[in-house]
Amino acid sequence: MAAVANDSVLAAAATLVDPRNSSRACGGGGLLSFSDETFVRYWARTVGGELTGEQHVDAVFMDGFDKLYSGSALATSCPGFAQANRTAAALLDKVAATARQAAVLNAAGKLPILSTYNSFSPASWEGYRVGGTEMNGVSEDA
Repeated sequence: MAAVANDSVLAAAATLVDPRNSSRACGGGGLLSFSDETFVRYWARTVGGELTGEQHVDAVFMDGFDKLYSGSALATSCPGFAQANRTAAALLDKVAATARQAAVLNAAGKLPILSTYNSFSPASWEGYRVGGTEMNGVSEDA
């Protein structure tokens, strides 16, 4: 990720900005935008690709990869994400980017393991005595 900071085009692509004020970087900067194709391509192919070259790594554990999108976590650092639909869209962008990176890892025989804060939809729990939930309108099923 140091290469991102040293490349102005990539750094701008990677910066998550407030949807109501595009000149305001969320969290003062440092929060990543998974909706920008330039950054997502880099993140999936280059960051994921670096992991594929690790001979003694069979799996990659991503702890709480969606934590930022739970509750009001994102809105706390970026008020433009106070609307659940905006946070949901950002979460779905992260899910899509993660799927792209997973494809890169899988092609090299590496297994991504995702730890998530999200829950399965109620329909997935049918017949069980456990309730399903969603995060800003997005279930783990997505």
